[in-house]
Amino acid sequence: MLPLILALALTATPTTKPATNTFCPVMGCKVDAQCPEVLVHGRKYRVCCMDCASKLKANPAKYLKTDGTPKNATLAAAVAAVAAANHLCPVMGVQVDANSPVVVVRGREYRVCCMDCAAKLRAHPAQYLKADGTPKNEK
Repeated sequence: MLPLILALALTATPTTKPATNTFCPVMGCKVDAQCPEVLVHGRKYRVCCMDCASKLKANPAKYLKTDGTPKNATLAAAVAAVAAANHLCPVMGVQVDANSPVVVVRGREYRVCCMDCAAKLRAHPAQYLKADGTPKNEK
């Protein structure tokens, strides 16, 4: 009887799908295994920050397709991003390095000092970038 109960318990337990996304479903910036994960509808998603985790949990339909893939996944996969080469945050002008967050804007990566700057850069790229994509504050 015990083996039957255990078998039923194992089959009744929902399986959590691991996070496989490489871009934050909310912000669209790159994410990796070190980024926070959030569980939504039995599937884990990597996000760039805990603010995005809260937004994704609060309104998954805004960021996820009905099949569970992030709405920005098609765009992110289609973009062959140019690697970040900037040394200053395009928004704040402070020094950035290889450990700084990366955001993709117009198919090009930019290092930023924080995720607030990532949001500003994505929302108003012309304010911070030259026509050729170079940050206005880079020499």
